Amino acid sequence: MGGSPAERHLTVADVIAAKGQRTLVQATASSVEEARAAAAAGIDMLSVSAGEELRIVRAAAPHLFLNTALPMTQFACAEELLRGAYGAMEDGADAVYFCGPVSWIEYLSKAAIPVMGHAGLVPRKSLWLGGLRAFGKTPDEARQLWRDIRNLENAGAYAVEIEVVPTALTAEITRASSLVVSSIGAGAEADIIFQFTEDTLGLDPTPPRHVRRYDDFHARLLALQEARVAALGQFARDARSGSYPGEDHIVATPPAALDALREAIERDKA
Repeated sequence: MGGSPAERHLTVADVIAAKGQRTLVQATASSVEEARAAAAAGIDMLSVSAGEELRIVRAAAPHLFLNTALPMTQFACAEELLRGAYGAMEDGADAVYFCGPVSWIEYLSKAAIPVMGHAGLVPRKSLWLGGLRAFGKTPDEARQLWRDIRNLENAGAYAVEIEVVPTALTAEITRASSLVVSSIGAGAEADIIFQFTEDTLGLDPTPPRHVRRYDDFHARLLALQEARVAALGQFARDARSGSYPGEDHIVATPPAALDALREAIERDKA
């Protein structure tokens, strides 16, 4: 949409066509290292934040499908949101994610912006739920969840992220809705399985219940910090004791150069 030729492993049309045919996998990335790791690992798509993060990730992973988040609190009206969406598309987004008013999603859709909405637990709106908790465990909430899905369909969204919803509800919605359904903590029976990379890597020592950790980067980083402190401490001790720099770390002084310097100093003193 930005006008520059590009090749992607997936387009919006491909994502829609994959519904019911194969499961796609989505992660997050906020750095060159994470973007390249996701591409090398065969991740299908990434969720990124608009702005500098998007530009960094797009440059590092030029072929990956990028869903780009437009933070709800940064836009005061639909027109501002549209400008933000167009800016994200110019920066290399393939679609945008927005959890604000459905009427604004319709506004974007009519402007040819592919939009992913959000249903179930929406963390930015969780104060209305009484905090971060599962949504859809009561008959009223199950009915509300379906109304939210239908509203997103009618608004022209192409996809929806369903978060911390009972798995059987996710399965029913995935089968019944035309939307591409992305599950984050909402079970395996969805079109896209999504987990934050920070959770996959184990960066959070107290992750949400629905997360599966595939490594323990928290422990790795603690150990790395301990090693960093130890190395800096030893450097400080060696510098203060005079053991660093030693013979292996200095430039030898030719006698003639030293004599010339001493003569120059003496002349200046005279």
